[in-house]
Amino acid sequence: MCLFMYRPDGWVVQRAKEVKGKFINGEDHKFYQIGEKQFQDAMRFSRDNIIISNRCGEYLNTHKYFGLLNMKDDSEVSLWFIHSTDKNRYGAPCGFTSGRFGRYFLLKAIECSKKKLDSIIVDENGKNLQKGQKYVNRINHERFKNLIMRAEKICDTRYPSEIHDYNTNVMETNDYNTNIKKVNCSCEVKESTNSYANMNINKTKLYENFGDQKDNTYGTNLGITSCDVFSSKENIES
Repeated sequence: MCLFMYRPDGWVVQRAKEVKGKFINGEDHKFYQIGEKQFQDAMRFSRDNIIISNRCGEYLNTHKYFGLLNMKDDSEVSLWFIHSTDKNRYGAPCGFTSGRFGRYFLLKAIECSKKKLDSIIVDENGKNLQKGQKYVNRINHERFKNLIMRAEKICDTRYPSEIHDYNTNVMETNDYNTNIKKVNCSCEVKESTNSYANMNINKTKLYENFGDQKDNTYGTNLGITSCDVFSSKENIES
């Protein structure tokens, strides 16, 4: 990730500071734990220019949902920091990336979603089912199945980690919003009114070709970009 800003002498682009390690735990708006160290969140600046799936809270919630925190493997994530009024030496956390583990996390999400799909009964109203059984109507079942198939196709194709992160997040938001119900219970899972959660799988088409964009033209009016533009840690000025 990088930060770019306009100064009197022109545009300045700075590579964000990277902290890489095992993603242990976190709480949205409060802290994120990489390895043994916890980093406090910072809320007084905009992350709007970062793809939503790479923003701190969304990334954390997705990894929590699919059990991707503190896994007993060699997986790592990168937490990125930018200079701010924060006095600690890291600055303010602005987002996460998965790097070479993006595809691995998406495969884990697919595996989890397949188990859920196999456990759900397809029924229109639940009248013929026993009390407490979970069911979903055929339309939402097909929608969920198509989402999984799309994610599998993404895994079989060469994409940058941002695409894997994005689709893992889409798996989570749509998984949670498949309108699964329990027979004769009041604890139905309602469709979210959040516009992002209700975008369905069509939204992913917006980012199918994201990996071909090796510049930051999609975010010139804000301050942060998650595109892997720079391999050097040196600042670039223009």
